[in-house]
Amino acid sequence: MVANGQDITKLLIGSAEQSILVSLRINDEAGLKSDTMELTVDNREPFDIPPIGSLVEVWLGYEPSPVPMGKFRLDHWELSGPPSILTLTAASAELTTEIKGQKTRSWHDTTLGQIASKIAGEHSLGLSIAPDLASREVEHIDQQTESDLNFLSRLAKRNGAVFKLADGKILLAEKGSDLHPSGTQKLETKITPSDVVSWRIEESERGQNGSVKCQWVDHEAGKRKTVTAGSGSPVQRDKRLYRTEAEAGAAARALLGDLQRGKRSGSIEMAGNPALYAGCILGLSGFHAAVDGQQSVSSVTHELRSSGYTTSASFESV
Repeated sequence: MVANGQDITKLLIGSAEQSILVSLRINDEAGLKSDTMELTVDNREPFDIPPIGSLVEVWLGYEPSPVPMGKFRLDHWELSGPPSILTLTAASAELTTEIKGQKTRSWHDTTLGQIASKIAGEHSLGLSIAPDLASREVEHIDQQTESDLNFLSRLAKRNGAVFKLADGKILLAEKGSDLHPSGTQKLETKITPSDVVSWRIEESERGQNGSVKCQWVDHEAGKRKTVTAGSGSPVQRDKRLYRTEAEAGAAARALLGDLQRGKRSGSIEMAGNPALYAGCILGLSGFHAAVDGQQSVSSVTHELRSSGYTTSASFESV
């Protein structure tokens, strides 16, 4: 761990006898939720508290190649006792007050890629977006007293995508896709029952929808028209009214995908595995014929304690 450019790893876990680390937790989330870090230390010998706003970089894993977990900005600390305990919390360094500030503006005759590129430039962020998403046409959309953070999340949801701030970039990828936004293949992480401490997988009636219908306004014909994604019953009807056939079609496909992915979900807990991150692909094998196969990870928690390093993940069917 590095705080404001200073390596404090040995200070935290110099040895088993001298370690002041109580716990380190990294929460990796997809979408609007920010990645967070929580560090708890034994403060009986007062720890030098970094100033609010300090940059903290974290790596987790095993020698000789620990994996970077991200950069975070310290936003809160708390002292409690007895015994004296210090808890530091931090959010993703990309989550600045500027990107959370509300704006009012309209976007016309553009694409999802052009919108994301402009917002990335306004906040000095890079951009990585799947080519298919980048080319999606946006005839008109209003950003009404809405932060860029929320606006991008709304655009992503409407287009069946997942939005995330990480590594100094805006990331937009197809939800459940086995491709990175750059187009390269994601590595599948194979998981068997012997790899995990505990697991749970469930299926519900949610996701049994056969099709989704969305309406749009055909101004030339002077009437509403309907776009359908999927086939059969039951039918889910979106109450929103879209401006173009393309927007309605993208929304219908996105909603159908969300419903189908929500049909089956689960979670695992295992010995620490730094290869797991929100958006990665799990390959389950040996659990049950009904659930084996690819799963898309929606959130991951990495936790390091004196008792060891563990990873827990929530996932849904691809």
